[in-house]
Amino acid sequence: MNRIGIIGAMQIEIDLLLKKLVIQEEQTIAGMPFYIGEFMGTEVIITRSGVGK
Repeated sequence: MNRIGIIGAMQIEIDLLLKKLVIQEEQTIAGMPFYIGEFMGTEVIITRSGVGK
C-alpha cells in the first residue's frame, strides 16, 4: 500500500482532509497529534506542527 504524509501548520489546514479520511488511529507524539487512516486505498498520516516550528 502506498503511504502519504501531510503536515499542516494550523488545524484549519488539516480539518478538510480529516473529514475525508477514514481514521484508524490517533496518536500524540512530542505534543503533536497524528491521524493515521485511509483515503481511496492509500494510507495517509496527517499531523499539525504549529505555526513557525
